[in-house]
Amino acid sequence: NEDGSVPYNVAMVQDITERKKAEDELEKAKTEIEKAKDELEIVNESLEQKVAERTGEIEQANRKLNSQLNELKEAEGALREGEARYKALITSSNTGAWEFNGDTGFLWCSNEYFSMLGRNIKDYDLSGAKNLDETWINLLHPEDVKKASKHFADYLGRGSVGMYENYFRMKHTDGLWVWIW
Repeated sequence: NEDGSVPYNVAMVQDITERKKAEDELEKAKTEIEKAKDELEIVNESLEQKVAERTGEIEQANRKLNSQLNELKEAEGALREGEARYKALITSSNTGAWEFNGDTGFLWCSNEYFSMLGRNIKDYDLSGAKNLDETWINLLHPEDVKKASKHFADYLGRGSVGMYENYFRMKHTDGLWVWIW
């Protein structure tokens, strides 16, 4: 109208129920996402702390293992040095050396042990298997077997404590008997 009044109103209405439901669902989802983010942040912080603690434990264990490894390397070096001195001493003194393992019956003998009997070390089984008879008993003079074997058994029976000393004859490859001390 000319006076500025509106003679009639036109209105349009629309059912927006589904839209409102969707908006509400969207708002709920946003809230749940924020809640999940907060929970994830807490879990992440906890995991990061656990990873840091475990990393520290692993680093400490590695330092300890490295220290032990260094100690073993030093001990191995000292052992090798001692073994070299032992071999040099045995070789230079032309002394036969042996070591007996009572659990297996294995008698390890040095090259010098066999060479003073005119024998070759390669002719004997030094694999670790029982060989006491082959490397010692069978080479003893028949009159010395009983006494020497008993003396050795007595020494072993006392726990192999102290120095083992014994005198006996052994067969040289040239057929002669050599006295061994």
